[in-house]
Amino acid sequence: MVNPFKIFVLIGVVLAIALAVGFVIVVFFQTGAQPQSLPVPGTRLL
Repeated sequence: MVNPFKIFVLIGVVLAIALAVGFVIVVFFQTGAQPQSLPVPGTRLL
């Protein structure tokens, strides 16, 4: 038997890692890649 609580914890950890990675990528592209082409933060995420 698999403990359902462990499944929820695993999903939570995966989501937290995904959010952290996404946040780092967004910050990197907004600050490091082309800062001059981003007059308003959040206008260009890709």
